[in-house]
Amino acid sequence: MKTDAYHIFSLKKLWKYLFYTLLFILLLSSKLFPQEISDELEKKLSAVSGKEKVNLLNQLADVTNRKSILESTTYAEHALQAARKIGYRYGEAVALRNIGFSYYRKNELEKAEPQYRKALEIFLHLKDSFQLCETYNQIGLLYWKRGQFIPAYKNFRVSLKIAGAKHLKRQEAQALNYIGLIYWKWSEFSSALDYFSKALSLKEILKDDFETGITLNNIANIYNELNRPDEAILYANRCLSMARYLKNKYVLGRALNNLGVSYFQKNDFAKSIAFQNKSLGVKSESIDLSGQAFSLSDLGEVYFAKKDYKKALGCFQKALSIWQNLKDNYGISKTTLNLGKVYAAQSFWEEAESSFNNSLLEAQRNQNKKYIAQAYLALSTLFEVRNDYQQALKLHKLFSAYSDSILNIAMSDKIAELRVFSEIDEKEKEVDLLIKEKKIQALEIEKHQTRNNIFLIAAIAGACILLLLVFRFIKIRRLKILLEEKNQAISQKSKELEEANAAKDKFFSIIAHDLKSPFTGLLGYSEILSEEFDSMEQEEKVKMVGDLRILIKRVYTLIENLLDWSRIQTKRIEITPVVINLSTEVPEILTLLKANARKKQISIFNKISTPILVFADEYSFRSIMQNLVSNAVKFTNPQGVIIVSANEKNDFVEICINDTGIGIDPDLLDKIFTIETRHTTRGTTDETGTGLGLLLCKELAERNGGSITIQSTVGVGTNICVALPRAKENLSNTQGEAG
Repeated sequence: MKTDAYHIFSLKKLWKYLFYTLLFILLLSSKLFPQEISDELEKKLSAVSGKEKVNLLNQLADVTNRKSILESTTYAEHALQAARKIGYRYGEAVALRNIGFSYYRKNELEKAEPQYRKALEIFLHLKDSFQLCETYNQIGLLYWKRGQFIPAYKNFRVSLKIAGAKHLKRQEAQALNYIGLIYWKWSEFSSALDYFSKALSLKEILKDDFETGITLNNIANIYNELNRPDEAILYANRCLSMARYLKNKYVLGRALNNLGVSYFQKNDFAKSIAFQNKSLGVKSESIDLSGQAFSLSDLGEVYFAKKDYKKALGCFQKALSIWQNLKDNYGISKTTLNLGKVYAAQSFWEEAESSFNNSLLEAQRNQNKKYIAQAYLALSTLFEVRNDYQQALKLHKLFSAYSDSILNIAMSDKIAELRVFSEIDEKEKEVDLLIKEKKIQALEIEKHQTRNNIFLIAAIAGACILLLLVFRFIKIRRLKILLEEKNQAISQKSKELEEANAAKDKFFSIIAHDLKSPFTGLLGYSEILSEEFDSMEQEEKVKMVGDLRILIKRVYTLIENLLDWSRIQTKRIEITPVVINLSTEVPEILTLLKANARKKQISIFNKISTPILVFADEYSFRSIMQNLVSNAVKFTNPQGVIIVSANEKNDFVEICINDTGIGIDPDLLDKIFTIETRHTTRGTTDETGTGLGLLLCKELAERNGGSITIQSTVGVGTNICVALPRAKENLSNTQGEAG
């Protein structure tokens, strides 16, 4: 069915009949096992009543939910009625959750949410931790399907907290996996890999091969996203060796699909096609329709890259048919766009235009801005090829407008992500304070109980009063001292938190001002371009677009630095120290920065010639060095000099960057590392910065057990030294890992 005969009219009907016959056989065989279970449970219904009947109906709803949504819903509704009739709250909540899941599977998300909320309210009242974790995860998936990733993240986080506190390892692993998916959507691939790795460890401990396979596939997907196919292949092969022996072939189909994508990235089209065809076979066998559509789309992209347009067209048409049956708007829009590209490549302009317009209509119907933009771009290119430049320009303007909208949404998501993390951290601090207050109350109660015991014993045993009083007095004294120490510690911590919050409030007000300024510029430029684009000279347009790029880059750099600082504060940057050889690592970093120095005719001298080893996190070290050398270039006049040197001092290595720049004012030098007085200074050739670079360097140096010092004279230059732990001799064998 995947040969060129598919396109020959005389054989088309024969293949169609064979396909549906095979599909019927596979459906019949795949449903035998759940059918046997449901039949067995159905027989028991007439013999049970009360809570047992409700539980059995809920079990039937769960067993049949993959076979028939209608049948599953019917069982769940009967369970709901029976539970309410006898006042069985637990059974009612499970039934509501099953009904919510049926709506979720039918993509009726507005109807699903109230059912989940009612179930959640009952489980909260019953304090059922297991069901709470399941329900929060399902509500999170509902928001995920809507594309509302922040509320989805919050629900998964609640599930994770409950599962961790109650040692529900399976639910904890699921929540970790789902949070990894959120970070994937936010393009935070490092954090996504971190959560997937934690989920993988738990699933391997639980020996749950199916769930382990799902997470291995997720990790492979991340590496494919990062265009690192070799690492993706390693994880996909791990999954493949395990999935071959599972009855449920969902994981196997995904692993084969991932391998096909990886080899496509490596331009090994033969292997890619082979794996995608194997994936299609497995997914057809397990009746995984959406999986088949994904594999067909991926296979079509391989044939398109090979310029085998006939086979590419066949794959995309089959995929489109499945997406239409599933009513999957995302799949329909993407696949119709791909069909248009195949037609355009063959100069079938009318078919291409029709496909692009269909993709646009589908994307507009569902407000999918990504594919609206792509459809406009494809149509613009099409009209340009057909020499209709006026229509091409009009469509390109629409593409630019939607691209800008997508960029603004991405920026909003970044800021919202930061706000979510801040809110969660504040709540966790409040919980910690409440726990400490409860401990203080417990100590107070213990103190009162001790006094009561003293008086009671004194009344009963007069002869032992003196000894007991002395003993209890010593104990009370110790408790009082301990209580005072704890009160002082809490008071000090509270004061530090207040000061830190005040500093952060001031810091964020400065950041808000810094963000507002360039956005005002962006709005101004965009308004000018929108209203005066046709009347502007080409040079004016180029200059204005260049200015827009500089503004956008400045805002993006500020947000990236702000997120880095936030991750350091919330300890979400993992520090993994390794041995770093300065004599090999520093020249590599300087090579990356010498281009900017050459523009200003600045000479950079590296005086680290012999091996000097430090023990620090590689990412932190590179970030510190790049920031400090970049700053030196920024504030050094043309034809100036920068010297990088290092020397060992006891258990530390001091790395110094000395420049002949403009220096730092003494008043600013005292405040340069405080967030509430963040200050930005333009460079010697009017370069701009975010004012966060030195603050990040200090935080990273301290997280690695080091420190940073600055000596500067205005008009003479600046000397910045970073002290990092010196590597022990017995660690030198890890040098190769860092270099």
